[in-house]
Amino acid sequence: MEETKGKREQVFWDMIAFLIGGHESSAKTLTTALYQLKKQPDIEIKLKNEIISVLNSYGWKDGKSFEDIITPVILDEMFYLNNFVKEVL
Repeated sequence: MEETKGKREQVFWDMIAFLIGGHESSAKTLTTALYQLKKQPDIEIKLKNEIISVLNSYGWKDGKSFEDIITPVILDEMFYLNNFVKEVL
């Protein structure tokens, strides 16, 4: 019984470590991406233009929510965005 309690407690603390560690690394990655976009506005413009162009090719109109349009296939067509994300990671 004591052994099971110890394992449960260890699993609990392992889960906390994963959550905190995952949050921290995600926050650092996002911060790096935003820093690079602020530092290099030409990259931000190129990313925005690519995203709008690809979304428009799938029927998206400016001002309309694109949540229903985005799919993995569409994201794969955003080559500059994919390269930017890979570079940040």
